[in-house]
Amino acid sequence: MISYLESISTASAFARRTRSRIDPTMELIAVGSANVASGLFRGFGVAGGFSRVAVNFNAGAKTPMSGVVAAAGIAIALLTITPLLALLPKVALAAIIIVAVSSLVDLRGAVAITRVRRSDLAALLTTFGATAVLGPAPGLAVGVGVSLAIFLRQSARPHLPELGRLEGSDTYRNVNRYPVLTDPAAAVLRLDAPLYFANSRGVADTIADIAATRPDLRFIVLDASAITSVDYTGAETLADLEEELQVAGVELHLATVRGPVRDVLGRTRVWRLLVDQHRVHHDVAEAVAALPLRDSSPLRAPRAAPLNAAPVDPAPP
Repeated sequence: MISYLESISTASAFARRTRSRIDPTMELIAVGSANVASGLFRGFGVAGGFSRVAVNFNAGAKTPMSGVVAAAGIAIALLTITPLLALLPKVALAAIIIVAVSSLVDLRGAVAITRVRRSDLAALLTTFGATAVLGPAPGLAVGVGVSLAIFLRQSARPHLPELGRLEGSDTYRNVNRYPVLTDPAAAVLRLDAPLYFANSRGVADTIADIAATRPDLRFIVLDASAITSVDYTGAETLADLEEELQVAGVELHLATVRGPVRDVLGRTRVWRLLVDQHRVHHDVAEAVAALPLRDSSPLRAPRAAPLNAAPVDPAPP
């Protein structure tokens, strides 16, 4: 596995420089087959080492045939000029590798990462430090672990904006980004992530907190247009949330539920309950129109950011 990770990361780095594409599946088959064959003949483990690939790349190699040529050159050197090579100090090899790899240091890329997202910079620096101290293979493993931890952290805290209606239209947008109209008796929320075991409890707690802190709230419309999938835990958490909101006197409505999500929720009790009570709608505008709001709670304009304002976070509108 370490050989494959090192090989695929090296291949990806050089593929970007040559504007070519790689097939991870074929790379896995190639590395696996090479290591199986090497094991049969008591050879060393096979992997695409970064320093060796860098030397090969800077030498002008274009195809896998360069490996055959290099192997033939090494065999000829061993048979003919070994006495001369024995006199070279080992630092000569280090100098060749340093010169080849130094041209691949991408400081501009690090600066660009810093500007885009700080968590990616943390993964970069952690991987770099671990590689410098522990070596390429352990450093790569640390990098994968850090990236996975960042992904899980972000997945467990999905974007859940409140939406409001743009005046003169049926379009709903983030209340922190657009001048929109809202109603104190209804909250329209959009979950921009799959609903599954890693984030379902946090999402439910956030929605329950909104209901608890707004005494005038009577309806919550969950825009499911960005929910691409749901698992059993997510479905059960949605059912528990519906019961909790009912106790608090708040009705939960669903809008714009995607087909794959419908297929899963359709086999649950909460979906049958919501459908029977006409609380599943084709879109947010239909859901809000079905709520008894206009006679009792006039629309108002909440806090609003200018349309041309800089984004306050990297989330979608």
